[in-house]
Parts: sequence; C-alpha cells; structure tokens
Amino acid sequence: MSSHDAVSFIRRLFNIRQVGHAGTLDPAASGVLPLAVGPATRLLEYIAGEEKAYRAEITLGYETDTGDDTGKILTFCQNFRSPLRDEIEAVLAKMVGTISQVPPMYSAVKVNGRKLYEIAAQGREVERSSREVNIQRISLLEYDGKKFYFDVICSKGTYIRSLCVDIGKHLGLPAVMSFLVRTRVGSFRLESAKTIEEITEQKDRVLLEPSDVLVNLPTVFLTPRSAEKVRSGQTIAAASRYSGIVLLYDTNGHLLGAGRQDGLAGTLAPAKIFPYSAEKV
Repeated sequence: MSSHDAVSFIRRLFNIRQVGHAGTLDPAASGVLPLAVGPATRLLEYIAGEEKAYRAEITLGYETDTGDDTGKILTFCQNFRSPLRDEIEAVLAKMVGTISQVPPMYSAVKVNGRKLYEIAAQGREVERSSREVNIQRISLLEYDGKKFYFDVICSKGTYIRSLCVDIGKHLGLPAVMSFLVRTRVGSFRLESAKTIEEITEQKDRVLLEPSDVLVNLPTVFLTPRSAEKVRSGQTIAAASRYSGIVLLYDTNGHLLGAGRQDGLAGTLAPAKIFPYSAEKV
C-alpha cells in the first residue's frame, strides 16, 4: 500500500476529505506513516519536519536505475572482495553529520513543476540540485559478506536509497537498498503504530490528540482576550524569551492551533489557527 493509498483508505473509513500524511514512504518500504484528519492536517508540517529513524539493508555487487532492488540492473559485479566489518563501520562513521545528497530520479521531488519519477518513467534523466541533510546516528547491525543491515536517525528529506548507493561508492562497490522500514517519525514509533486491519477494527480509539503527538513543541496558555486576538489574526505580546513554534491553548485547555513566537521582539503571532476545536491525528 502506497502513502496515497493509505490516505484514500482513511478518507473512506472516516468519511472525511481532509486527510494528509507526514512524509511519503518509498513504494518498496514499510513502517511508520503518521496521518491526520480534519483541521489537524494543518499541523502536519511540524510532524514531517521532525527527525526520522529507519532500518535498512544494503546489498553489494550491483546497481539499479532506482537505487533499490526493484529497478533495472545497470551494473553487476559477479566476483568482488567483501569489505571487512571494520571497513563498513569506518564508512558509516564518515556519513554522520551534514552531508550532501542528490535526489534519485525515481522520487517525488519536482523539477520545473514535474515529479522526477514521471520524467524517469519516460526514460529521461534531468540534472538535480544537491541538498544538505543531516545524519544524526548510523550503526551497523548484521553483515554476511554481501548484505548488511544498519539503523539510521536522520533529518527530513533524507533519501535512504541515495544513502545506500553512496555508502557503496565509499566501499568501492555498486550497491542497492534491498529493504527499508521506517521505525520512527518524531514521537510516532513503529511499536505503537496500527495496521490497516487494526485501524478498521478500532476506528473510534486510534485517533490521538495533536497535543499528545507534538510533545516537542512548547505550550502557551492564552487569556480569553489574547485568544480572541490570535483567532482574529493579530500579533500579541509574548510572555517568554523563547523563539519558535508553540502550541496555543485557551484557559479551558482547548487547542487553538500553533503560533510563532519571537523571544527577542517579545511577540507571538498566529501561524496555524483552527476555526473550531482541532480534529485528531
């Protein structure tokens, strides 16, 4: 099931058009896909921007046009020296920090208004700009001489397929991503994720309060007068020196939306305000 299919399923199940997800999963991947319904979709950008965790498998010895094992084989090495575990760990250590990545042709990145995978499907390739991503941590797991698993924690926009190909290049070998599962998106973890079947059976119990999900965002409680001003789009005085996105509540504990606080200027401006009480995610 693709990310688009998951959105369509939730729309039908809850009979609501306003559904979104926090980051597309590769077609060959599985794992965590946060979804939001109703006004809560306006908060998805704050979830999508959080760090993500994956478990991936690299297969050495061949290269494809997609960067994973579903693509057309471009290069194949029948006999090659298997790198030592220490050599792999040394390469993985080099990938930690800010690195530059070129998005794969088979991706949803747009160039001149067209998605790259649409261009690739026509047998064409275009120049793509590199982008900086951050690899917070990466660790080697099992290794059998031709394949190895690794866990990685990374920033939004990181392409694990590209990471696998680049790791292979550093080892002097063609490589593909042969398995991928997303284990975490922000506070959403694989162990607490629900399957399609569980969501169907537990429809009334699977939705979460936005405040339970966006646990990394500070909260600000507004007086009735301040809440009224924010709802009408006005900027108000901020009580703290924190700068960044904050969740806004009224005195009854109802979530009003998100605001952007400027600690230096001492201001709090509305960013994403709900017309009514927020839906769940």
